[in-house]
Amino acid sequence: AALKVNKMAKRYYDFGSRAELSAVLDPLFVFLYNYCRRTVRADNVFTGRATAAENDFRKAERKEIMILTLYPAFRRWSEKGSVYIISDTHFGDGDCHLMDPGWITPEEQLERINKLIGKHDTLIHLGDVGDPRYMEQIRAYKVLLLGNHDETATKFEPFFNEIYSGPLFIAEKLLLSHEPVYGLEKWCVNIHGHDHAGGTSENHLNVAANVCGYVPVNLGKLIKRGLLGKAESIHRLTIDEAVRNKEKRESRKARQ
Repeated sequence: AALKVNKMAKRYYDFGSRAELSAVLDPLFVFLYNYCRRTVRADNVFTGRATAAENDFRKAERKEIMILTLYPAFRRWSEKGSVYIISDTHFGDGDCHLMDPGWITPEEQLERINKLIGKHDTLIHLGDVGDPRYMEQIRAYKVLLLGNHDETATKFEPFFNEIYSGPLFIAEKLLLSHEPVYGLEKWCVNIHGHDHAGGTSENHLNVAANVCGYVPVNLGKLIKRGLLGKAESIHRLTIDEAVRNKEKRESRKARQ
């Protein structure tokens, strides 16, 4: 590998083309990374225990995956895999076609979900599950925010790892809820379900199953793409409002 790098570097200096060097070196670095990764894992299989190198790889991968934007109490959801969110699956409910004539069967929903989600991922369900026994077929760590059709938490405890009864702030600017929460748009983003007509507004993301194509959304990817970018700091908004109010008071005094 060192000899190849030397030869490739020489080509860069000979031709003076950074683009050419990148085109040649990038595939090599990808190959070396994947080769080392396979070697480490093969060694683990051979020895029957995790090596120091493999532990380093795992720590690095977990750090890359982990959604650091989340409050520390919720970062565990992304320690080993991705975090996905969906709502209003209504598994087995009889009136689904009244909400959407194109509603698909529970089996079709599960097929779409399981194509995406693995056993190390976390699935957050924002309520209105339907028959909770269908959740047994989803291989993931499962979190539930109860919806208006979900009755009591006791019914769902055998099928979910964590259950919350109401809206949940999981980061400074990120609120999860079943129903949409209004009035907070300036300083947070609300991911919700409940509205099967697809209604949304600024800083709201509707993940009701029929609205998002019965496919859970990837929270980490949404954050990387700027999901929280429009939300301002509540502290900044409060300070700005205080300054404006002071200026108004001083302006009134000056006119008196």
